[in-house]
Amino acid sequence: MRSQWITSWILWLGQHLKLYGFLIAIVLLATLLGLVWLPDSFAFLFAGEAKLVLLSMLLMAVVAIKLLDSVKTAILLLVVMLLLYFVSSALYLWLNIAHNEYSVLSRVVVVTIMMSHLIHFIASLLREMARGIHQYDAIIEALVITHQPILVSSLTTIFGFVVVSIFNHQFSVMAYQVIIGVSLSYLSLLVLVPVILMNWLLEFRVGHYADRHGLDWVLKLATKYPPLVVFSKILFAALLLFLLFKLVLVVDSITALLSMLLVSFVLLLAVWRKFSISLLAILIALSSVLFAISILLSFNYV
Repeated sequence: MRSQWITSWILWLGQHLKLYGFLIAIVLLATLLGLVWLPDSFAFLFAGEAKLVLLSMLLMAVVAIKLLDSVKTAILLLVVMLLLYFVSSALYLWLNIAHNEYSVLSRVVVVTIMMSHLIHFIASLLREMARGIHQYDAIIEALVITHQPILVSSLTTIFGFVVVSIFNHQFSVMAYQVIIGVSLSYLSLLVLVPVILMNWLLEFRVGHYADRHGLDWVLKLATKYPPLVVFSKILFAALLLFLLFKLVLVVDSITALLSMLLVSFVLLLAVWRKFSISLLAILIALSSVLFAISILLSFNYV
């Protein structure tokens, strides 16, 4: 029953497809025309580190061709990512959100969240289509499956960066940009992506042999060699402690980071109501953050 609104929404969207398509086209056209008149928009979009952000989108789209076995899907990912990038950048400039040294990092975070949401949804869409469901019906099924995790990840990201900005006002600009970008990413999955998919059919993909097995080789390896599991746990714990110790020594905002993770943990616990699963998710997130920051520290970016 909780997902009934998704079915009703997609059916409503389909009944008023031309209207929503027209409204989306008007918004995108106004955004692109507005960027022409905004000062320093070209530099903000394409200069410096922004080139790397755009390049990352292109590379992820190319990888998607292989992973999702669909050229049309890769084109869809790239087009939606670019549209969201331009719209979010226009909002940053229109709202006069100042550009500082953390803006590049916020754009990387936003692009990563956008791409993960899109891939999560489209992978579910393709899986439902492989079961014989028409693409229109698969949109509903994919949203039912992916809506909650996408919403939860959006909320944890937004609240996490709000907490960080409270502890350290230098991250306020980063928080504003993340809130706008993540919100647009969530809204695009409810409006923009379904409208596109109702007008553009993807390839029917049955799937490969490897899709049905995924990473089961890891489970087989762990079952065959139990000491390997124990060693992996010890290695992961040691690496996590080392990176955390290194971070405490060189980063002033460790309290803000840990507070962000605590808020995310509370949100996950409230949604999932499983302490062990929520804790595991936070530990994985913490290890990823520590690893990324360690790399940035090594190249003097932080």
